[in-house]
Amino acid sequence: MRISYAQRDFSTALSGKDVDGFYRAVRNFVVIICIAAPLFSFNSYLEDRLVLTWRSYITRVMLDAYFGNRCIFVVCSIAVELKPGHGD
Repeated sequence: MRISYAQRDFSTALSGKDVDGFYRAVRNFVVIICIAAPLFSFNSYLEDRLVLTWRSYITRVMLDAYFGNRCIFVVCSIAVELKPGHGD
């Protein structure tokens, strides 16, 4: 929101040929960019990090639930017993 005001002041000073207003608007624009760029990049980094952490957690919980009580072993054992001619 603030960046649009800085751009507006920049354009207004440029079209009005106001040298002092132009440099003031450029200075404000640069300050806003210097503050906003790290905040936006940190926000993106934090969001990506949280997504990876959440996926890792969910994967761990689901695999623990699936392999808990050796469910895969029970399923494989039943499948081996059901094969005809196996174990003769």
